[in-house]
Amino acid sequence: MTNNITKTQLDNLKFIKKNNPNISEADILKRIKNIEWSLKLFPQVCEVTINYNCNNKCIFCYYDEKTLNKSPQPSLKSIYKTLYLARKNGANLANIVGGEPTLRKDLGKIANFARKIGYPCVKISTNGRLLSDKNLVRSLVEDGINMFNISIHSSNPEIHNKMVGIKTAFSDVMKACENIITAGAELGCDHVINKLNYKLFPKFIDLTYNKLGINYYNVIYIHYEGMGYANFKELSVLLDKTVKYIEEGVNIIKKSNFPAFSRILVNFPPCFFPSYISILADWEREPRKKEFLLIDDKTVDLSHVKDKEIGYTKNCTKCLLYKKCKGFDKSYIENISDNFKPLKKIYPQRLKTIFDYEKN
Repeated sequence: MTNNITKTQLDNLKFIKKNNPNISEADILKRIKNIEWSLKLFPQVCEVTINYNCNNKCIFCYYDEKTLNKSPQPSLKSIYKTLYLARKNGANLANIVGGEPTLRKDLGKIANFARKIGYPCVKISTNGRLLSDKNLVRSLVEDGINMFNISIHSSNPEIHNKMVGIKTAFSDVMKACENIITAGAELGCDHVINKLNYKLFPKFIDLTYNKLGINYYNVIYIHYEGMGYANFKELSVLLDKTVKYIEEGVNIIKKSNFPAFSRILVNFPPCFFPSYISILADWEREPRKKEFLLIDDKTVDLSHVKDKEIGYTKNCTKCLLYKKCKGFDKSYIENISDNFKPLKKIYPQRLKTIFDYEKN
């Protein structure tokens, strides 16, 4: 069963099997076959924004129309400098973002540089449409990209296409996923929760986790900035309305008996998900490790950028996690609700990440 796998895969197999003895080796190998980095490695991110142009017209985009397609792209020198600085300071995951990064012609050079200086995981966050070309996928994998985070915003093609503003987007993305899996790279997923798609979240997880075999998720509660704010009326939904559906979706992962390979839920406060704090990303006031961001041709601390956009409600000071929690989006508190219920106790966690089994 384990004769033709790499040392990293074997180590990952043993790590999962040790903590989850009821999962068969065959099932573990099937799920980890495209992961080239140690699952024990807590991700320390260097995020580089390499352009601002895009071939989608997403109605929820964090940027506004003035920013997209008009700003100059960062120089290769700035990108390389940020990647090198972050790697020197312990970063192990290079996240290449845009705009739409596949529109940049030297994307392969950037990926190749990141792998050469030692990043075990080099990923791009992409809408995936151009990756319906299998030759482009193959070329990018050869250049060093070993993880592709594809935006999939619904299992319903019409809803996904409406959200990204392109009639053929869903079929393009499904073809891209097929090409990535065939090329032997790890497939991840970005998904923005909003009024149009939150009730279909369990079906989305069934498609992506069970059928596509996706392990890594960024399930992001919508930021009411840029186009997200411009389309506020169409997209806004109360956080508490989403909880039931998100829990149903997350429990599909739980039923597999696998731990989560990363924190899954982004921009969700712990008071709404007290039994799922283990899989909430970016909610702590003090991040576990420093992370770097290249934006507007400048290298900055990623956590400091996010800190400028958050706030607290009158109930937050009564919460058990107040001193640890960094608060929540000011745009939500100011425009939708401040009805945050303070936690009085910490609940047993229903789904843990792989990092809860063995700390670095």
